[in-house]
Amino acid sequence: MDSQLIYLLVGVAAAGCCWKAGPILGFWSRARRSGAPIRFSTLCWLDFCNIPVDDLVTAYAWAREAGVSIPLSQLADHARAGGDVRAVVYAYVETLQAGGRIDFSRVCEIELEEEA
Repeated sequence: MDSQLIYLLVGVAAAGCCWKAGPILGFWSRARRSGAPIRFSTLCWLDFCNIPVDDLVTAYAWAREAGVSIPLSQLADHARAGGDVRAVVYAYVETLQAGGRIDFSRVCEIELEEEA
């Protein structure tokens, strides 16, 4: 193979990786700044699984800022099921702040039932 062709292929591959990783790097940075660090590799995997990373990072940051601990895996599962992650986290945090006692998984079930 000609060395110019190899350089071209490597350049195209690098550009493709940067094009795909650029937005994820922004989400990763936003999560870290908001005090809700998420591993970059986790965000890449979630994006690969077609989970809306923007909604996930926003909801996760909201929960952390409110002092509520919700595992990222539960948020990802809810998004995978077709639920609105932002709405669920908002409702859960509001319920807890109002003095209510409810499990996060129950809030997810209610939201999915309402959508159906």
